[in-house]
Amino acid sequence: ACDTSGNQVLPVVACDGDALAARGTPFLASDVDLHVERGGAPLLDPVAADVSSYLGTMWSGTYPAADSAPDFSKKLTVWISTSAAARAAAGFTATDGYSIVRLDPPGGTRVLVVANDSKNLAFGAYALLEELGARFFHPKDEIVPVLSHPVVPWTLHVTRAPAFQKRGLQLHTLHPIE
Repeated sequence: ACDTSGNQVLPVVACDGDALAARGTPFLASDVDLHVERGGAPLLDPVAADVSSYLGTMWSGTYPAADSAPDFSKKLTVWISTSAAARAAAGFTATDGYSIVRLDPPGGTRVLVVANDSKNLAFGAYALLEELGARFFHPKDEIVPVLSHPVVPWTLHVTRAPAFQKRGLQLHTLHPIE
């Protein structure tokens, strides 16, 4: 996060494209494969569209989201899935929440976002966009950095679970907050 003067404060989150590019592995746009396995869940259709759109903006390219398991033929594969194969590859054993994991086996880099259900997978997909630099402050206020090429942080290993059984948003409408 940054203060009003642009100085970074804890927790340290990159505030510009140059800082984001310096903290990860660069790839060519043609070397990226995006897979959002929806499994027939309508909740994931707009998520797939958003991930494709935001990555296109951030990484200055076109990244259509395939609704299938990847073949790992590209140097970077982003795989967003609830499948047992994806969860096993990421080492995800939790009953709730999601994981975001970067794997570097021979033959290419893999970024996996996994969960047990579509709701948690949606949370994980947007968390991945935040890990890559997007900031969602308000439905009408966001910051999406523009880089000249895809960049993935050198380390990504995030597992999150909800703090409360029921998640949601309570709007305070008794008087204006601003």
